[in-house]
Amino acid sequence: MAFPVYHKQCEDCHEDYVGESCQSLTARVDQHRWPSSTGSAVSQHINTMEPKHHVDIDSARVLTTAEK
Repeated sequence: MAFPVYHKQCEDCHEDYVGESCQSLTARVDQHRWPSSTGSAVSQHINTMEPKHHVDIDSARVLTTAEK
């Protein structure tokens, strides 16, 4: 099965995030929205930065897929 390797960027500071997931991209992106559920770098960035930073997680793009 192929798993997505994806990219997102903060709209405020332009920090890049590259992630890999053993789930669908949609499921993983949804998890990034939850402040305490995943502890992901993206979740921490958008939920703990002051002032709040914005990562358009719906525009995450798949860079490639990895086989597991």
